[in-house]
Amino acid sequence: MIITARSNERVKFLRRLNNDKKARKESNVYVAEGLTLLSSMPKECSVRYFFIRASAEEKVKEITGAFPDAEVFVLANDVYDSASDTVSPSGITAVIDRPEKKIICGDVVLVLDGVSDAGNVGTVIRTAAAAGISDVVIMHSCADPYSPKSVRASMGGIFKINVTECDPDAIKELLDGYSFATLDMGGENIFRFEKKKKTALVVGNEAHGISVEMRALSDVTLAIPMVKDGVESLNAAVAVGIAMYIIKKGDFL
Repeated sequence: MIITARSNERVKFLRRLNNDKKARKESNVYVAEGLTLLSSMPKECSVRYFFIRASAEEKVKEITGAFPDAEVFVLANDVYDSASDTVSPSGITAVIDRPEKKIICGDVVLVLDGVSDAGNVGTVIRTAAAAGISDVVIMHSCADPYSPKSVRASMGGIFKINVTECDPDAIKELLDGYSFATLDMGGENIFRFEKKKKTALVVGNEAHGISVEMRALSDVTLAIPMVKDGVESLNAAVAVGIAMYIIKKGDFL
């Protein structure tokens, strides 16, 4: 049966999840939309529901068939579009259980300290997965890493990364045994930095930089050098991407 009413409770539920962080948190789920994104979804993901655009029903059967325990709801095209978070929907949305918390154990951990743009958060998660970093800590009023925009920007990275949300006053205990390296334009040249122990790489807010709390914990401040008369600064996601690869360079040589 195709759902044809925008007022249907399932449709309203999907719309709330797309628009409301509180609703996602209370339901302990996140939303992932898009044929390309969901084609790469690992079988370990626990999918509660699939919402399908009626015109896409045939082309998404391989994806829905891989998760037989998920409920599937087919929506009329206009109803699906009304609940979608994208401008040009590809026709499939998954509602996925948030993964259980895992112990942080990587040699390099990424800490996002007030990164407020959802696209940047997702891009950083995507780059962390590519660089072989398995843990990302979210703190200090960051954008929701499980928002639809962050999930899309992660390009599947959200499926691979252990995301841990943490209050600033608990970060030292959470990352006991790690050295804190903060990114800041006034720091030392990151190309001269040699990682000698487990390192937590901290990137701050796009406009205001590192928080007072994280500056106090910092063991070393690192900067990405820029040519004279170049640009004023780097985008947060670009800067942390460069920094991750420099610190992890030993893994790629």
